[in-house]
Amino acid sequence: MKNYIKGGILIIIIAFLLIYGNIDVQTKQPDVREFTIFMKIWPEFSATKLDSLIYISIPNGTEMFSGILIQNNDPKENEIRIYLEDNLTNSNWISLQEDFFILQPNESKEVVLELHTPTDATGSINGKLRIESR
Repeated sequence: MKNYIKGGILIIIIAFLLIYGNIDVQTKQPDVREFTIFMKIWPEFSATKLDSLIYISIPNGTEMFSGILIQNNDPKENEIRIYLEDNLTNSNWISLQEDFFILQPNESKEVVLELHTPTDATGSINGKLRIESR
């Protein structure tokens, strides 16, 4: 009798796997926003944003702070990660005060970018600012 019960349970398990075997455990892919930043040394400061392009002209020897407002419009909490990529990765011209935090639903936070240009800097630098939410 025990063998029949074990066999019956095995058949039920196999049937369950055949019927429901396509259950997919999915991980949420990050929502990604990328901005290309172009910084150049120029006598007067100016900043322009066009869609995902940010143009910054900044004098030599300048230190300033700029904020980016990030808002969670999702009904669930989101982990936010921010990266500087390409030429901005190892640059001392731009840095982030914070690169990871959690936002609750409908919560927002301003992320501060620190802009520094050496007194002897010339030319320009560009790269990407990448914001991921999960």
